[in-house]
Amino acid sequence: MNTSRSLLILLWNCNGLTPHRNELDVILHDRRIDVALLTETHFTNRSHFYIPDYVTYRTDHPDCTAHGGTAVLVRRQLSQYALPALSSYSLQSTAVSILFFPFSISFAAVYCPPNQNLTEVQLTSLFHSLGPRFISGGDYNCKHPLWGCRLATPRGRTLHRVITSQNYSFISPDSPTYWPSHTNRLPDILDFFVTSGIRSVYSAAHVLHDLSSDHSPVLLTTSLVPIEIPRPPTLTPGPTNWESFRETLNSQIDLHISLKTPKEVDEATQNFTEAVQKAAWASSQVQNHLTTRHYNVPIHIRNLISAKRRARSKWQRSRYPSDRRHFEDLARELRNELSIFRAANYDTYVSSLSPKDQSLWTATKRLLSYHSIPSPLLRQDNSWARSDEEKAEVFHSHISSIFQPFPDTDPVHTSQVYEFLDSPLPLGLPPRSFTPSEVPFIISRLPNRKSPGYDLITAPILKHFPRRALVFLTYIGNPS
Repeated sequence: MNTSRSLLILLWNCNGLTPHRNELDVILHDRRIDVALLTETHFTNRSHFYIPDYVTYRTDHPDCTAHGGTAVLVRRQLSQYALPALSSYSLQSTAVSILFFPFSISFAAVYCPPNQNLTEVQLTSLFHSLGPRFISGGDYNCKHPLWGCRLATPRGRTLHRVITSQNYSFISPDSPTYWPSHTNRLPDILDFFVTSGIRSVYSAAHVLHDLSSDHSPVLLTTSLVPIEIPRPPTLTPGPTNWESFRETLNSQIDLHISLKTPKEVDEATQNFTEAVQKAAWASSQVQNHLTTRHYNVPIHIRNLISAKRRARSKWQRSRYPSDRRHFEDLARELRNELSIFRAANYDTYVSSLSPKDQSLWTATKRLLSYHSIPSPLLRQDNSWARSDEEKAEVFHSHISSIFQPFPDTDPVHTSQVYEFLDSPLPLGLPPRSFTPSEVPFIISRLPNRKSPGYDLITAPILKHFPRRALVFLTYIGNPS
């Protein structure tokens, strides 16, 4: 089931995320993944990771070395907020809450290293921190026949007791996800999901042959419908034909009207505003912003991705060393081709920057600025404020308790201040009239990215006004 209303969740142990960044970029956009749960990212405090259209949340290993770690990538259009992360030697977890109707669901990427002790208390504490509804996917390194493994290990029995005692559920694929390189070790299922509170939701997990790691990615398709962040209203939702805008606006402006009374001025202003809005909307193409953009990867890279996918599937069926070498050669060639393609695109982008249109300054500002992910706030009762509404309430209580008025120690001075404020303003000269030639100069100095007012008329729209519109603005603005 993969419909336009399906939520797609990708689970993958990447065994080092930085070398596979380009491959992950392609699969996220091609398959339109909503949430990616990644384990063994191998990030340190010097690592920087970014994929367009996605917000990255990460938890590194506590010793700040390149092993372990988790990350969650969420499509930027979804309404989301971060949950407190867990980072210990035996368990690393990154959690994000996504708003659905009428509740929110927590999504967590979990990694449990195989050489550390894992207790029921740690697992129970992890799942309790995610709330009543969650989907926790990861590499637990816990084996049990309940979720399809060949045998049961002590860690698997520990996780099984937690799932059973807490009435949780699990979702696992029907084929192995871990493919060891050693011939004496057999493939098994190590990557699966533990869920709570979503039993009535349709879900299906299957293994993909994309990406390059000793773990196969798992794609979980659910019938959940997340809440999209509403885009701000605009009169130009897509490319605008400014010539058509000027012609349409010219045809709707009548300069031979009376502007003698305040009512006539108000009506003329309202009609002019509506004419500008209708002309801008009619001259713009509406674009669908609810889906992420599709990458135009060259056809030879597409063919290489398909060949690598087939080679991996063949090696997993045969387990021949020759098939594995062929798969690794194709994976290496694909990484090189994607790196070359990304470098060429970046060179083209850099060469297009210019100080004349402020694109150079915009790119520099984006590279040098660091946008930290908002973290939960701790209330006075030691509970967490996670959503925007809860954080606003915490700030309201804190600021209202600090900004208190000073006591009135000098009543005479206070009365003098009130008397001065209540006194009438001195008379001044009437405002000077302006001409239609002065209006374009004032408009040209408006910044293009300045937020519009209630009428949604932005600076770029004003800068494309025809001559008749500028004259009409002059008639309205000048005193009668």
